Amino acid sequence: MDFEFIYNEYILIWNLLFRQSISKNLNDNKQKIWYNYKNEYNALFGDKELILKDPKNYIPNDDTIYNIVKELDLYPGLSKEVEHFRLTLIKKWNEVKKVANKNLKDLLRINLNTYKVYVVDPKLEVTDIVNVDKSKIIIYGSTSENLIMNLVYKILFSELESASNSNMVNACLELILKNEIPTRISGVSHYLDGKSKYASLKKQIYPYFLMYMNVPKDKFYDYMKRDGIIFNVNSFPYNESLKNMNIFSFIDFCIKNVTQIIKIDDSEIL
Repeated sequence: MDFEFIYNEYILIWNLLFRQSISKNLNDNKQKIWYNYKNEYNALFGDKELILKDPKNYIPNDDTIYNIVKELDLYPGLSKEVEHFRLTLIKKWNEVKKVANKNLKDLLRINLNTYKVYVVDPKLEVTDIVNVDKSKIIIYGSTSENLIMNLVYKILFSELESASNSNMVNACLELILKNEIPTRISGVSHYLDGKSKYASLKKQIYPYFLMYMNVPKDKFYDYMKRDGIIFNVNSFPYNESLKNMNIFSFIDFCIKNVTQIIKIDDSEIL
């Protein structure tokens, strides 16, 4: 997996115009522009797809609104902040790229792409993943403390999402991105991290996840002690095939066996 972080003025301005305002000053200016240029403003809504088809070479049919936004007093500051955000993402990705890719390769077992990420103002809090010509383009702005793993999570969810059970996809991704990888990096278990809504499901999946990671059955107790998740080993026959699956196959396994997975009595997994 790799990223190309890009600043594009047209993408930034479109998102400033059509997403929730990040300040009263911006909102007041948007209302003023809309009041004076209703037709031109509304016509820009459909520009998103046109821009994303070829952001580098995009030329608007009518650049009136874009030019007005660029001339606003607040725009230079916003532009500077976005460029700072882009450089921050580059720095943070370079810091974790090697170890992240090593663990992602080991735990996902799939080939990941290089993604073009068009940065916008972080206060917009947007991760918009758009399919364009069989590739994914990401629009990203976030104030998250963990900018990179937040981005990776959203991208992988878009790659792995199954309409039949998105909770299972989220639970499996949390096990990998929020639990196992941070545990490997820090040496301290992070298996209590993540959203509470997935905690129970993750505990049910956990024994199978150990098999997926090719943990020998005689090492289960070491992992249970490490992660604070205790289960009755005899309730989970060891499935040798899981260690040969990739993340797609493992999620499919979990979805197909969801009734069996969640029926284990809570007393079996503490």
